[in-house]
Amino acid sequence: MNRVRTHSTLEALRPLFTGTFAPRERLARARPMLDGTHPTTMAFAAAAREATRGNRGGFGMAVRSAARLDGATIAEAQQYFGLFNPTRRRELSAWQFDALDDARVPELVARQAAATLEVIDPNGGEPLDTWVFPADHANAHSMLCLHGLEAWGDMPQGIAVQVWPSPGTLNRLGPVVTRATALSVRSRTAWPTGRDPTLADHLVREGLAALAVSLRFPNLPRPWAAPFTPSPDWTEALARVAAVANVASYADFPVNIYGVVAPAGAPRMPAPTAFDDDDLTYARAVLRDDLGATDPTRIAGYLYGDVVVSMAGHPPVGMSTFAGIAASYAIVSEAVMHRRIHLPAALCLPTADLLDEAFG
Repeated sequence: MNRVRTHSTLEALRPLFTGTFAPRERLARARPMLDGTHPTTMAFAAAAREATRGNRGGFGMAVRSAARLDGATIAEAQQYFGLFNPTRRRELSAWQFDALDDARVPELVARQAAATLEVIDPNGGEPLDTWVFPADHANAHSMLCLHGLEAWGDMPQGIAVQVWPSPGTLNRLGPVVTRATALSVRSRTAWPTGRDPTLADHLVREGLAALAVSLRFPNLPRPWAAPFTPSPDWTEALARVAAVANVASYADFPVNIYGVVAPAGAPRMPAPTAFDDDDLTYARAVLRDDLGATDPTRIAGYLYGDVVVSMAGHPPVGMSTFAGIAASYAIVSEAVMHRRIHLPAALCLPTADLLDEAFG
C-alpha cells in the first residue's frame, strides 16, 4: 500500500505565479484554490479546517499562531503564499518554481515522509497526504524568521510544507519533514478529544517528534532544533533575492506589511542554542508548575520562549528561546528509555503515561 499521497499543488500554482495576468484575471483563475474546490487543494482545505477548528485551534494551531511558527503562515496562507503580494517579483517566482521542479521537491517530501512512517508506524495506518507550497520571497517573516522553510504537521490527515529552494534549504527537508510527519501521526493516534489540549499534551507531542528526528538523523546534534535552524547558505540565498530586486541586501527588499510597502529589515528570529543540564533543570521546573495550562499564548511561551512570543505581542512566561521544545525532547527520550518501549508504541500512549516518568 502506498503510505503517502502527493498532491500536485506546485503544478497547479505555477501558471498563476509565473503568468502575466491582470489582477482581476489572476484572482478569477485562483478562485478554486482560494475556496478549496480545486482538486489539488480540496483535501488540504478540509484538513486545515479540521485542524484549526474551535476557539483553541483544534490540534494546536492557536499555539502555532501565537508564535507564528510551525505552520502558522501555511494555515493563514497570507496573500495565498504570495500570489497576490504586490512586491513579489515574477522573475523570482519563475526561478523558484523551476528550482522546485528540478529538485523534484514534492517527491522528495513524500519520500522523507514515507521513510519516517517506516520508522514510527511500521505496521501501517491511514495514508498520509503531503502538500508543497512556495514560500513567499516578498514576505519578511517567511524569509527572515522561517528561513525559507516551514512545515505544518498538526493535521492528522497529513503535512504541508512551504519552501524557498536554496540548496541548503533543500538539505534541511529531511529532518523538518520527519518532525512534521511524527507530529501528524501523534495528532491522529493520541491527541485529546472532548477537552482543550494542555501544555502537557504539547510537550509530549513535541518530544516524540524530536525523538523521531533523532532516530532518522542520529548525527544531528540538536534534533529538536531542526525546524528553527537556518541552512549555512541562507545569507547567500537572501543576497541573491536582493540582487534580483537591485537592492543592497534583503534588509532593503520591499515587502508588503498590511498594505504598506516597507523594507524587510534585519533578521529577527533568535537562533537555537545548546542547553546544558542546568538550563534543562530550570525549564522542567517552570513547565512542571503549569502542565495543565490550556491558554494557547501561554503554551506557546513555554514551548518557544519569551523572545519569540513577545515578537507577536504576547506576555513572557520565563522561558529561554526554544527551551520548552528542547526540554520536551529530553523528557520524552528519558520516558521512552525508562519504559523500554519503541517509538511506535510511545506515539500511541496517553500523555500522562509518558509525563509521569518525568514529573511523577
